Amino acid sequence: GLKEEGFRLKDVLKVVGIPEATYHYQVQQLKKDDPDREWKEIIFELFQKLSSSILEMTIQLSEKHGINKFLYAGGVSSSAYIKHYLLSNKPHNLQLFFADSKLASDNAIGIALLGGKKIWP
Repeated sequence: GLKEEGFRLKDVLKVVGIPEATYHYQVQQLKKDDPDREWKEIIFELFQKLSSSILEMTIQLSEKHGINKFLYAGGVSSSAYIKHYLLSNKPHNLQLFFADSKLASDNAIGIALLGGKKIWP
């Protein structure tokens, strides 16, 4: 750990800008039982699989069509997790670009709700 490497927690927290009280509070929160833990694990796994699938499709498209620049928009651009996964795991020859996340939110839920208003009492 940090202690064995000669670092003091107080010094590390100062460098990363986290108050010591906040750190200890978060550690205590992690020790608590989370009633939503199973759902969170399922959602995390779904995001991993989705991110992995998007990257695999990108690689296949690159190989099939000989392109190496990709622009993502919509839900992919609005997800910090997916964006980070793609950038961290992409082959070096690919260049990935993302629309501004503020302008790229996915509106599928809103459209579904609007459509649902016509059929729901």
